[in-house]
Amino acid sequence: MGERLTHIFDPIREARRRMQNLDLGRVRKNVFRRETIPYVVFFVIGAWVSRESYGFFVSGSNGFWSSITSDFAAAILTVVILQALWGLLGGDPLQNAIARLSISMELIQDLKGMGFLRFLQRREINLEERIEERASLARKAREFDLMGLTLWTEWFQDEELSKELVIAVKEREGTVRILLSNPDLNAPATSLRLKTSGEKKKQKLFQGLLDSTTEQIKELLDQLSHDEKKRFVVKVTDDIIYCSVIRMGNMMFVTNYTNHSVGNSTPAFQIGGEGTRVYEFYKREFDTMFTYHGKTWPGP
Repeated sequence: MGERLTHIFDPIREARRRMQNLDLGRVRKNVFRRETIPYVVFFVIGAWVSRESYGFFVSGSNGFWSSITSDFAAAILTVVILQALWGLLGGDPLQNAIARLSISMELIQDLKGMGFLRFLQRREINLEERIEERASLARKAREFDLMGLTLWTEWFQDEELSKELVIAVKEREGTVRILLSNPDLNAPATSLRLKTSGEKKKQKLFQGLLDSTTEQIKELLDQLSHDEKKRFVVKVTDDIIYCSVIRMGNMMFVTNYTNHSVGNSTPAFQIGGEGTRVYEFYKREFDTMFTYHGKTWPGP
């Protein structure tokens, strides 16, 4: 899984490398040298206008022009002096900021082009707010792909989200595909996950969440007709699920699983836009797992 992710993040690494290797001192020197000649010209013009203004003032022949030319000369000389001091003292905070901002904007464009919309340090951050956001998206979606170890925290613990799956199938002729860990605790991947959970308390929590999800799904299936169940397909897998994928139309929420931490403590991200690089990557991951590594549940 890690190797398959490598090519996705290459543009991000390249942007960071360019930012780290950016020689701001050289940028500052080049910019200052390029701008030296125009400011020398401005200085000469400012000095000449200032002299003419002083001449008007001494002669007293034209007070109006004396005032106009003195203000104009002061403006030109102020800009020239500030620029000269800025270059001589070094630092150029504005130019440094612009250079860094340019690299940052390039990085943001790379992320946006790949489909990234939001990053979360921990999946559980603002969970209630994000559940409400998902409910809003679910009310309009016709395609749902849900894959995870239990999917309880991310979906089935919320009654409204669960109901939206049935509504999508019944009222919008939508499709729902769900892939879970095998609730059979003796299944290879489920058994392995229980072992890596460490403490028995965590093992019981994982088992309890998985049982709660399967019970909720059974209740949803009971609300569907035989034909509607053809568009509401649930599968379980004996293989390891490496990531949680929640897809509603062209919006996706992803969490990569780790062995040392539970899903809610793991970084997560939101992806948008069919055809974007990362969106299609995780869509293929779901399709592969669902098609080749899942078996229909409940069984005959």
